[in-house]
Amino acid sequence: MDILLDFTFIYKWIAIGEKGPFIFAWYIFIKGGWLIFLYIILWYIHREWSIHKAIKWFKTQKFVLLAIDIPKDTEQTPKAIEQLFATISGAHTPLEWIEKFRGMFQLSFSLEIVSIDGYVQFLIRTPVQYRNLIETAIFSQYPDAE
Repeated sequence: MDILLDFTFIYKWIAIGEKGPFIFAWYIFIKGGWLIFLYIILWYIHREWSIHKAIKWFKTQKFVLLAIDIPKDTEQTPKAIEQLFATISGAHTPLEWIEKFRGMFQLSFSLEIVSIDGYVQFLIRTPVQYRNLIETAIFSQYPDAE
């Protein structure tokens, strides 16, 4: 039994390629290259639609800014703030596919340290639904905080 490999299509491509790059590109396009363009266009539409849904969902979210005053005489180790971060990180849970489809994503926290004329204050920007979690985490580590 003989195996026959037919490479005549390469000669056809070379002959079309000699007519110019635009003719060759058109030949590839009509022979199935349009699928690449279709995939790119559909991917872009899906990406834009996902971003639109995410922005629309994010605009419905409410945030609160908590200003935390910790007394200067508090003697806590860095372990206390580490425990605070561990508690806050417990708020992040994986999303179901339907939630992702609706445009939902993980909301974030913003923790900042501000010093004005030697007065140190902590600022935490958090979604409203996590306010109690943040407050209990702070008061558990720093009971004298305001």
